[in-house]
Amino acid sequence: MGKGLLYTGVLASALLGYAVYFDYSRRNSADFRKQLRRNKKVLQTEEKAAKDKNNRAKTTYMKLAVETSLLTDPLPTDLAGKETYFMAQVSQAEKLAAVPGQDVEAAVAFYKALCVYPKPSDLLAIYQKSVPENVYELIILAIATHPPQSLANILGDSISQPTEEFDFAEEPEQEEQD
Repeated sequence: MGKGLLYTGVLASALLGYAVYFDYSRRNSADFRKQLRRNKKVLQTEEKAAKDKNNRAKTTYMKLAVETSLLTDPLPTDLAGKETYFMAQVSQAEKLAAVPGQDVEAAVAFYKALCVYPKPSDLLAIYQKSVPENVYELIILAIATHPPQSLANILGDSISQPTEEFDFAEEPEQEEQD
């Protein structure tokens, strides 16, 4: 018991000493403050780069998922087929949205239902209220990467095509760290 208490006291004293040293250096050393600011800026830059890379990867993945799904299961063209297809896609999407890890598949199914719905803007408002937020964000991402024809007809030129095309064969270049 005595040794444990002694070690705890030494460790607490060392931590307190470091905290006092850090505070003193922070207050009195201009170089130390500059270094702290540099470290903070570098950390923020790295976080922003990681977030941008994650967003680009998510956009690319969603675009690929939508295009693959549309190629394997094309949208119907007749009215009765659209109604049946809509109900099947919404039912499937609701089941998938309830399962953790199936967000992309659920978003693709909701997107395909949106493509055949006669008033997609109304359905989008319903999605916003009833679909989990992460799935809704993926639906919006799918619309941005591959706008459905029915929504493009309604909104006209206000939907802009993505300005940056991704080449799935190329890997993004790595920036050199100094």
